[in-house]
Amino acid sequence: MMMLIAAAIYGQWSATPARNASAHALDAAAWRMIGGVVNRLVGTDA
Repeated sequence: MMMLIAAAIYGQWSATPARNASAHALDAAAWRMIGGVVNRLVGTDA
């Protein structure tokens, strides 16, 4: 649970206008990967 909170905080911190498009795309891919891992751990497709 702490990891989810930390990930959410990191997501907010990293969502700054200074980020460029490639870094933003990298973040999106990372969030999809994190989401897939969470779905497997929790056992839902939330």
